[in-house]
Amino acid sequence: MSKRDWMSGSLLGMALGLVAHRFKDKPKQVRHQYRSKKEQLLLEGKQQYEIIQSSKQRLAVTAEKTVTERGTHNESTTTSTTKSTNEKQ
Repeated sequence: MSKRDWMSGSLLGMALGLVAHRFKDKPKQVRHQYRSKKEQLLLEGKQQYEIIQSSKQRLAVTAEKTVTERGTHNESTTTSTTKSTNEKQ
């Protein structure tokens, strides 16, 4: 084992030790607060995702209605143009 390997191993150990020490001294209630905050953020994200999905569905339905209305409008315009062209002949 070279000196560099030993140094990187000890730095990793120190970092892990600091993280463990930070949570070791915290009471369970504080650790639970961190966990509940994470769960709350996940729940908010899930709710926002559902809102976005429902908005996309409404937009798709609106766009579909618009396309259908335009198609109906275009068909009637085409029909009247064809009738007037046939009458001229």
